[in-house]
Amino acid sequence: MTFSRTRAPLSDVWHICFDVGGTIDLRSPTATDDEGLYPIDPDAVTAMHRLTQLGRSLSVASNTEADRPRDKPLAAAGVTPLLMGVLQSHQLGIKKPDPRFFAKIITTFGYLPQHICYVGNRLDKDVLPALQARMRAVLVAPAGVAPATLPPDVPVIRHVRHLPDLFLPPQVRTS
Repeated sequence: MTFSRTRAPLSDVWHICFDVGGTIDLRSPTATDDEGLYPIDPDAVTAMHRLTQLGRSLSVASNTEADRPRDKPLAAAGVTPLLMGVLQSHQLGIKKPDPRFFAKIITTFGYLPQHICYVGNRLDKDVLPALQARMRAVLVAPAGVAPATLPPDVPVIRHVRHLPDLFLPPQVRTS
């Protein structure tokens, strides 16, 4: 269920960039593979397919460690073909919330910042730096509690499965 505090339209967003950890993966001690990597949530995969059907392009940009890259879980989930690309901090040499990380998203995927939406679960590392880069942002807050310091025009969802609804006209939203 979406519990956005606002009705800020995302109709002018054409590219959606996802964080991985805590946003589209399954965070559970029992959910890791033999390398200790978390798999991609099947509901997130479904949402990504829906977003491409709605005409949005997708990418992933996430903080990573060299021994825990995101490529394998993304490929195992079958989402790699949906993505314009994957930016991993261990390869870039910069991490979120560094403004250069968000500038790299803009230059790599070729959209104006106001047409990019960064989706993440951290206010400090995902949402605020994206807004500072003039992107749009969506906060994934599973507990259903939006931080008091969240800017009022940032939609909040409990799970990324609800993200496609933010791109539908109000009369056809499912949540």
